[in-house]
Amino acid sequence: ETLVILSSFTKLFSRILQTYTQVYDLMADVETKKLETQLREQIFSLTTPQEIVEIFLEKISTIISYNAVSIVLYDEQKKCWDIVATKLHKQNTYLPIHHTVDIEHSLVGNALQHKTVQHIKDIAQLSQPRFSFNEKQLIISNSGTFLALPIITSEQCCGVLTIESQEKDAYSSTDIVNIQHLISLLSLALELQRKNFLIENYISLEENTKVYTKQFFHKRLEEEFRRNYDAKSTISVILLSFSSLLEIKNRYGELGIIEVKSTIAKILKEYTRLYDVIGEYDEQTFGILLINNSGNDALVWAEKLRTKIANTIITVKNKNFSVTATMGICSATNSMTKQECLSHAKNMLEQAR
Repeated sequence: ETLVILSSFTKLFSRILQTYTQVYDLMADVETKKLETQLREQIFSLTTPQEIVEIFLEKISTIISYNAVSIVLYDEQKKCWDIVATKLHKQNTYLPIHHTVDIEHSLVGNALQHKTVQHIKDIAQLSQPRFSFNEKQLIISNSGTFLALPIITSEQCCGVLTIESQEKDAYSSTDIVNIQHLISLLSLALELQRKNFLIENYISLEENTKVYTKQFFHKRLEEEFRRNYDAKSTISVILLSFSSLLEIKNRYGELGIIEVKSTIAKILKEYTRLYDVIGEYDEQTFGILLINNSGNDALVWAEKLRTKIANTIITVKNKNFSVTATMGICSATNSMTKQECLSHAKNMLEQAR
Protein backbone atom coordinates (compact mmCIF):
# COMPACT_ATOMS: atom_id res chain seq x y z
CA GLU A 1 0.00 0.00 0.00
CA THR A 2 2.86 2.39 0.85
CA LEU A 3 4.49 1.72 -2.49
CA VAL A 4 1.23 2.43 -4.28
CA ILE A 5 0.88 5.76 -2.43
CA LEU A 6 4.50 6.69 -3.18
CA SER A 7 3.97 5.77 -6.80
CA SER A 8 0.87 7.95 -7.04
CA PHE A 9 2.71 10.89 -5.41
CA THR A 10 5.59 10.45 -7.83
CA LYS A 11 3.23 10.58 -10.80
CA LEU A 12 1.50 13.63 -9.30
CA PHE A 13 4.78 15.49 -8.80
CA SER A 14 5.82 14.52 -12.31
CA ARG A 15 2.61 16.01 -13.74
CA ILE A 16 3.02 19.16 -11.62
CA LEU A 17 6.62 19.56 -12.81
CA GLN A 18 5.54 19.04 -16.41
CA THR A 19 2.77 21.63 -15.98
CA TYR A 20 5.18 24.19 -14.53
CA THR A 21 7.60 23.54 -17.40
CA GLN A 22 4.81 24.07 -19.93
CA VAL A 23 3.72 27.27 -18.17
CA TYR A 24 7.33 28.52 -18.12
CA ASP A 25 7.74 27.72 -21.83
CA LEU A 26 4.46 29.47 -22.59
CA MET A 27 5.52 32.58 -20.64
CA ALA A 28 8.90 32.56 -22.39
CA ASP A 29 7.15 32.26 -25.73
CA VAL A 30 4.90 35.23 -24.91
CA GLU A 31 7.94 37.35 -23.95
CA THR A 32 9.67 36.31 -27.16
CA LYS A 33 6.65 37.33 -29.24
CA LYS A 34 6.48 40.71 -27.49
CA LEU A 35 10.17 41.27 -28.11
CA GLU A 36 9.84 40.18 -31.72
CA THR A 37 7.19 42.88 -32.26
CA GLN A 38 9.43 45.53 -30.68
CA LEU A 39 12.39 44.49 -32.80
CA ARG A 40 10.36 44.57 -36.00
CA GLU A 41 9.25 48.12 -35.18
CA GLN A 42 12.79 49.36 -34.54
CA ILE A 43 15.67 47.58 -36.25
CA PHE A 44 14.37 47.68 -39.83
CA SER A 45 14.42 51.49 -39.81
CA LEU A 46 18.08 51.71 -38.72
CA THR A 47 20.74 52.52 -41.29
CA THR A 48 24.03 51.12 -39.94
CA PRO A 49 25.05 47.63 -38.70
CA GLN A 50 26.30 49.18 -35.44
CA GLU A 51 22.91 50.71 -34.66
CA ILE A 52 21.16 47.44 -35.47
CA VAL A 53 23.32 45.21 -33.26
CA GLU A 54 23.28 47.64 -30.32
CA ILE A 55 19.47 47.80 -30.31
CA PHE A 56 19.32 44.02 -30.67
CA LEU A 57 21.56 43.45 -27.64
CA GLU A 58 19.56 45.96 -25.63
CA LYS A 59 16.32 44.15 -26.39
CA ILE A 60 17.45 40.53 -26.11
CA SER A 61 19.08 41.19 -22.75
CA THR A 62 15.60 41.75 -21.30
CA ILE A 63 14.48 38.12 -21.81
CA ILE A 64 17.58 36.08 -20.98
CA SER A 65 19.72 35.49 -17.92
CA TYR A 66 23.29 36.53 -18.75
CA ASN A 67 26.51 38.06 -17.52
CA ALA A 68 27.84 39.04 -20.92
CA VAL A 69 26.41 39.18 -24.43
CA SER A 70 28.31 40.24 -27.53
CA ILE A 71 28.07 40.35 -31.30
CA VAL A 72 30.90 39.57 -33.73
CA LEU A 73 30.83 40.97 -37.28
CA TYR A 74 33.34 41.21 -40.13
CA ASP A 75 35.47 44.38 -40.24
CA GLU A 76 35.90 45.32 -43.90
CA GLN A 77 38.83 47.64 -43.21
CA LYS A 78 40.82 45.29 -40.97
CA LYS A 79 39.77 42.19 -42.96
CA CYS A 80 39.00 40.21 -39.81
CA TRP A 81 36.16 39.25 -37.45
CA ASP A 82 35.82 41.58 -34.45
CA ILE A 83 33.59 42.05 -31.44
CA VAL A 84 31.51 45.12 -32.37
CA ALA A 85 29.14 45.36 -29.38
CA THR A 86 28.88 44.01 -25.84
CA LYS A 87 26.51 44.29 -22.90
CA LEU A 88 27.39 43.25 -19.34
CA HIS A 89 25.29 42.38 -16.29
CA LYS A 90 26.77 41.98 -12.78
CA GLN A 91 30.20 41.84 -14.38
CA ASN A 92 32.74 44.64 -14.76
CA THR A 93 35.21 43.26 -17.28
CA TYR A 94 34.99 41.45 -20.60
CA LEU A 95 36.69 41.41 -23.96
CA PRO A 96 36.89 44.93 -25.42
CA ILE A 97 35.16 46.21 -28.53
CA HIS A 98 37.30 45.51 -31.65
CA HIS A 99 38.84 42.41 -30.04
CA THR A 100 39.74 40.14 -32.98
CA VAL A 101 38.46 36.56 -33.11
CA ASP A 102 40.77 33.66 -33.88
CA ILE A 103 38.70 32.01 -36.59
CA GLU A 104 40.65 28.76 -36.77
CA HIS A 105 40.98 28.01 -33.05
CA SER A 106 37.90 29.26 -31.20
CA LEU A 107 34.26 28.42 -30.52
CA VAL A 108 33.13 31.62 -32.23
CA GLY A 109 35.24 30.61 -35.23
CA ASN A 110 33.52 27.22 -35.27
CA ALA A 111 30.10 28.90 -35.24
CA LEU A 112 31.14 31.17 -38.12
CA GLN A 113 32.75 28.54 -40.32
CA HIS A 114 30.30 25.69 -39.75
CA LYS A 115 27.14 27.78 -39.17
CA THR A 116 26.35 25.73 -36.07
CA VAL A 117 25.41 26.59 -32.50
CA GLN A 118 28.24 26.13 -29.99
CA HIS A 119 26.62 25.27 -26.64
CA ILE A 120 29.09 24.80 -23.78
CA LYS A 121 27.26 23.86 -20.59
CA ASP A 122 30.38 24.06 -18.41
CA ILE A 123 33.12 26.49 -19.46
CA ALA A 124 35.57 24.84 -17.07
CA GLN A 125 35.62 21.82 -19.41
CA LEU A 126 36.59 23.88 -22.49
CA SER A 127 39.47 22.61 -24.59
CA GLN A 128 39.63 25.70 -26.84
CA PRO A 129 39.11 29.46 -26.28
CA ARG A 130 35.79 31.20 -26.77
CA PHE A 131 37.20 34.04 -28.93
CA SER A 132 41.02 33.85 -28.95
CA PHE A 133 43.96 32.47 -27.00
CA ASN A 134 44.76 35.80 -25.34
CA GLU A 135 41.28 36.09 -23.78
CA LYS A 136 42.65 34.60 -20.53
CA GLN A 137 44.70 37.77 -20.03
CA LEU A 138 41.52 39.86 -20.05
CA ILE A 139 40.00 38.38 -16.86
CA ILE A 140 36.83 36.71 -18.11
CA SER A 141 35.05 33.95 -16.24
CA ASN A 142 36.42 30.40 -16.25
CA SER A 143 33.12 28.81 -15.24
CA GLY A 144 29.50 28.82 -16.34
CA THR A 145 27.74 28.48 -19.71
CA PHE A 146 28.75 29.80 -23.13
CA LEU A 147 26.61 30.05 -26.26
CA ALA A 148 27.79 31.06 -29.73
CA LEU A 149 24.91 31.33 -32.21
CA PRO A 150 25.60 32.07 -35.90
CA ILE A 151 23.80 34.97 -37.59
CA ILE A 152 22.93 33.51 -40.99
CA THR A 153 21.59 35.51 -43.93
CA SER A 154 20.37 34.08 -47.22
CA GLU A 155 23.90 34.42 -48.60
CA GLN A 156 26.29 33.55 -45.77
CA CYS A 157 27.07 33.59 -42.06
CA CYS A 158 27.52 37.29 -41.35
CA GLY A 159 28.29 37.14 -37.63
CA VAL A 160 27.83 35.50 -34.24
CA LEU A 161 25.82 36.30 -31.13
CA THR A 162 27.51 35.11 -27.92
CA ILE A 163 25.82 34.73 -24.55
CA GLU A 164 27.62 33.91 -21.34
CA SER A 165 26.36 33.10 -17.85
CA GLN A 166 28.33 32.28 -14.71
CA GLU A 167 25.80 29.51 -13.99
CA LYS A 168 26.41 26.06 -15.43
CA ASP A 169 23.87 24.70 -17.94
CA ALA A 170 21.98 28.00 -17.86
CA TYR A 171 20.09 27.68 -21.15
CA SER A 172 17.53 25.09 -22.19
CA SER A 173 16.84 23.94 -25.74
CA THR A 174 13.69 26.10 -25.67
CA ASP A 175 15.76 29.15 -24.72
CA ILE A 176 18.09 28.50 -27.65
CA VAL A 177 15.21 28.06 -30.11
CA ASN A 178 13.63 31.34 -28.96
CA ILE A 179 16.94 33.18 -29.27
CA GLN A 180 17.51 31.73 -32.75
CA HIS A 181 14.07 32.96 -33.78
CA LEU A 182 15.04 36.50 -32.75
CA ILE A 183 18.42 36.14 -34.47
CA SER A 184 16.55 35.48 -37.72
CA LEU A 185 15.17 39.05 -37.43
CA LEU A 186 18.65 40.39 -36.76
CA SER A 187 20.07 38.60 -39.80
CA LEU A 188 17.23 39.92 -41.97
CA ALA A 189 17.83 43.48 -40.77
CA LEU A 190 21.58 43.22 -41.41
CA GLU A 191 21.02 41.74 -44.87
CA LEU A 192 18.51 44.47 -45.77
CA GLN A 193 20.90 47.17 -44.55
CA ARG A 194 23.71 45.67 -46.60
CA LYS A 195 21.64 45.56 -49.78
CA ASN A 196 20.42 49.13 -49.24
CA PHE A 197 24.03 50.21 -48.76
CA LEU A 198 25.10 48.52 -52.01
CA ILE A 199 22.18 50.05 -53.94
CA GLU A 200 22.87 53.52 -52.55
CA ASN A 201 26.55 53.23 -53.38
CA TYR A 202 25.76 52.01 -56.87
CA ILE A 203 23.46 54.94 -57.68
CA SER A 204 25.76 57.40 -55.87
CA LEU A 205 28.84 56.66 -57.99
CA GLU A 206 29.83 58.22 -61.29
CA GLU A 207 29.71 55.60 -64.05
CA ASN A 208 33.26 56.07 -65.35
CA THR A 209 35.29 57.24 -62.36
CA LYS A 210 33.50 55.18 -59.67
CA VAL A 211 33.76 58.07 -57.20
CA TYR A 212 30.81 59.87 -55.62
CA THR A 213 28.59 62.05 -57.76
CA LYS A 214 28.52 65.73 -56.84
CA GLN A 215 25.22 65.28 -54.97
CA PHE A 216 26.45 62.35 -52.86
CA PHE A 217 29.84 63.95 -52.30
CA HIS A 218 28.11 66.92 -50.66
CA LYS A 219 25.91 64.56 -48.66
CA ARG A 220 28.96 62.72 -47.33
CA LEU A 221 30.64 66.02 -46.51
CA GLU A 222 27.64 67.03 -44.41
CA GLU A 223 27.79 63.73 -42.51
CA GLU A 224 31.54 63.90 -41.91
CA PHE A 225 31.46 67.54 -40.81
CA ARG A 226 28.78 66.70 -38.23
CA ARG A 227 30.85 63.75 -37.04
CA ASN A 228 33.96 65.94 -36.93
CA TYR A 229 32.11 68.49 -34.78
CA ASP A 230 31.09 65.78 -32.28
CA ALA A 231 34.57 64.24 -32.19
CA LYS A 232 36.34 67.63 -32.02
CA SER A 233 38.95 66.42 -34.51
CA THR A 234 40.46 67.87 -37.71
CA ILE A 235 39.60 67.11 -41.32
CA SER A 236 40.99 68.47 -44.57
CA VAL A 237 39.12 69.28 -47.76
CA ILE A 238 41.05 69.32 -51.04
CA LEU A 239 39.76 70.45 -54.42
CA LEU A 240 41.84 69.01 -57.28
CA SER A 241 41.59 70.35 -60.81
CA PHE A 242 43.44 68.94 -63.83
CA SER A 243 44.91 71.04 -66.63
CA SER A 244 43.97 71.59 -70.29
CA LEU A 245 40.35 70.40 -70.24
CA LEU A 246 39.47 72.24 -73.46
CA GLU A 247 42.66 71.12 -75.22
CA ILE A 248 42.10 67.46 -74.26
CA LYS A 249 38.50 67.70 -75.46
CA ASN A 250 39.55 69.20 -78.81
CA ARG A 251 42.25 66.56 -79.40
CA TYR A 252 40.65 63.41 -78.07
CA GLY A 253 36.96 64.22 -77.65
CA GLU A 254 34.88 62.94 -74.76
CA LEU A 255 36.94 59.73 -74.66
CA GLY A 256 39.98 61.78 -73.69
CA ILE A 257 38.14 63.48 -70.81
CA ILE A 258 36.81 60.11 -69.58
CA GLU A 259 40.30 58.57 -69.67
CA VAL A 260 41.89 61.50 -67.80
CA LYS A 261 39.24 61.55 -65.09
CA SER A 262 39.29 57.75 -64.72
CA THR A 263 43.09 57.76 -64.37
CA ILE A 264 43.08 60.51 -61.73
CA ALA A 265 40.25 58.79 -59.85
CA LYS A 266 42.24 55.55 -59.79
CA ILE A 267 45.29 57.39 -58.39
CA LEU A 268 43.13 59.10 -55.77
CA LYS A 269 41.84 55.72 -54.57
CA GLU A 270 45.42 54.46 -54.28
CA TYR A 271 46.42 57.48 -52.19
CA THR A 272 43.43 57.55 -49.84
CA ARG A 273 42.14 55.32 -47.06
CA LEU A 274 38.86 53.42 -47.11
CA TYR A 275 37.17 55.95 -44.83
CA ASP A 276 38.30 59.05 -46.75
CA VAL A 277 35.79 60.54 -49.22
CA ILE A 278 36.32 61.16 -52.96
CA GLY A 279 33.77 62.73 -55.28
CA GLU A 280 33.33 64.88 -58.38
CA TYR A 281 33.02 68.58 -57.56
CA ASP A 282 32.49 69.79 -61.14
CA GLU A 283 33.43 68.70 -64.67
CA GLN A 284 37.14 69.46 -64.14
CA THR A 285 37.48 69.14 -60.36
CA PHE A 286 37.56 66.33 -57.80
CA GLY A 287 36.77 66.84 -54.13
CA ILE A 288 38.65 64.88 -51.47
CA LEU A 289 37.94 64.74 -47.75
CA LEU A 290 40.79 63.42 -45.58
CA ILE A 291 39.51 62.24 -42.18
CA ASN A 292 41.57 63.00 -39.03
CA ASN A 293 44.07 64.91 -41.11
CA SER A 294 45.76 68.20 -40.23
CA GLY A 295 46.71 70.96 -42.66
CA ASN A 296 50.41 70.07 -42.69
CA ASP A 297 49.66 66.40 -43.36
CA ALA A 298 47.30 67.40 -46.17
CA LEU A 299 50.02 69.55 -47.80
CA VAL A 300 52.51 66.67 -47.76
CA TRP A 301 49.85 64.30 -49.13
CA ALA A 302 48.86 66.76 -51.88
CA GLU A 303 52.45 67.23 -53.04
CA LYS A 304 52.99 63.46 -53.36
CA LEU A 305 49.70 63.17 -55.25
CA ARG A 306 50.58 66.06 -57.60
CA THR A 307 53.91 64.40 -58.46
CA LYS A 308 52.25 61.04 -59.09
CA ILE A 309 49.65 62.54 -61.45
CA ALA A 310 52.27 64.52 -63.38
CA ASN A 311 54.39 61.39 -63.87
CA THR A 312 51.50 59.21 -65.06
CA ILE A 313 51.23 58.61 -68.80
CA ILE A 314 47.69 58.53 -70.22
CA THR A 315 47.03 56.79 -73.53
CA VAL A 316 44.10 57.66 -75.81
CA LYS A 317 43.85 56.51 -79.44
CA ASN A 318 47.47 55.25 -79.33
CA LYS A 319 48.69 58.71 -78.28
CA ASN A 320 50.43 59.37 -74.97
CA PHE A 321 50.17 62.50 -72.87
CA SER A 322 50.10 63.63 -69.25
CA VAL A 323 48.25 66.23 -67.21
CA THR A 324 49.10 68.34 -64.21
CA ALA A 325 47.01 68.82 -61.10
CA THR A 326 46.32 72.01 -59.18
CA MET A 327 44.91 71.86 -55.66
CA GLY A 328 43.25 74.06 -53.10
CA ILE A 329 43.42 72.88 -49.48
CA CYS A 330 41.49 73.81 -46.36
CA SER A 331 42.02 72.16 -42.99
CA ALA A 332 38.79 72.50 -41.01
CA THR A 333 38.54 72.84 -37.27
CA ASN A 334 35.43 71.47 -35.59
CA SER A 335 33.88 74.95 -35.56
CA MET A 336 34.04 75.40 -39.35
CA THR A 337 31.03 74.55 -41.52
CA LYS A 338 31.16 72.51 -44.69
CA GLN A 339 30.35 75.53 -46.85
CA GLU A 340 33.03 77.70 -45.21
CA CYS A 341 35.64 74.99 -45.77
CA LEU A 342 34.66 74.40 -49.41
CA SER A 343 34.64 78.14 -50.10
CA HIS A 344 38.12 78.54 -48.65
CA ALA A 345 39.46 75.53 -50.60
CA LYS A 346 37.92 76.92 -53.81
CA ASN A 347 39.57 80.31 -53.28
CA MET A 348 42.93 78.60 -52.74
CA LEU A 349 42.39 76.57 -55.94
CA GLU A 350 41.63 79.69 -57.98
CA GLN A 351 44.74 81.40 -56.66
CA ALA A 352 46.89 78.35 -57.54
CA ARG A 353 45.68 78.14 -61.16
